[in-house]
Amino acid sequence: MTKNYRGGGWYFSLEQAFDIVVAYQFSPKPEYVDAIVGNLNYEGGCNPVNVSFVEGLGWRRQRDIVNQYAANDRRVLPPSGIPVGNITASFDYLSPYQSELGALCFPLDGLSTAPYPIYDRWGDSWNVQTEMTDVNEARQLATAALLMAQTPPATQAWQSATAQIVMPAVAGISIPVTATIKTTGFDLTKARVVWEAQGQEPAFGTNYIFTTTNFGMQWIEAEAQWPDGRRVFAATNFFSTNGPPVLIHSRQPELLRAVQQGRAFLSRLEGEWWMIHLSEA
Repeated sequence: MTKNYRGGGWYFSLEQAFDIVVAYQFSPKPEYVDAIVGNLNYEGGCNPVNVSFVEGLGWRRQRDIVNQYAANDRRVLPPSGIPVGNITASFDYLSPYQSELGALCFPLDGLSTAPYPIYDRWGDSWNVQTEMTDVNEARQLATAALLMAQTPPATQAWQSATAQIVMPAVAGISIPVTATIKTTGFDLTKARVVWEAQGQEPAFGTNYIFTTTNFGMQWIEAEAQWPDGRRVFAATNFFSTNGPPVLIHSRQPELLRAVQQGRAFLSRLEGEWWMIHLSEA
């Protein structure tokens, strides 16, 4: 990053604090710890764009990162733990859009007078200027390890735990279905749970209510994270079906509500209303 040319790229604030970590080994000044924590917070989400630059952290996460696995797996969100560059000068040149993304910015990034503020620049877009390397990640890990070693969880015993997604094995298309995550020995009310399912947007919450739109076998996953860094993961499959219709005879007009919600439709037969209910089985 350089202010002379108003450019920036491959900048990771936690990595930049690595030299402070080395200095702390020779002279453990409290000011050094404050500086390290400030850099850690910036990368974790305490920044002008309110975005976490470590995948798997925070409420607002980047989706499109320079990572081949993330670009080709089935999920919307990248794998947890991958750092993303904190500061970039502009959108990258991409074949589908060429320079159009940069031209959409106002004020333009490249103006000589009053350009778009560089600390306020962020775009959820493939940008090689935000790609991390193993060296970046190693220095970041060493910096974070110094802080983690000074906290109570440093002596907390931990073994991997299992989790399970509880939901119907068969779900009906256009019928809301609820999934919950279950694990033993942990308080899920203190965890941040993120869900992903086939054809769905990622969502937060202990319970996940969604509606399938496609027929066939579907996948669903959940990741729960606690404040001390512990995580559990769960994944399962279910079948999405149109469901056989069930004919129910009724004169009650409030069944229109079920029709409006997409759970049924009405048919007129011999002067009476019949509800065709789409079952979940």
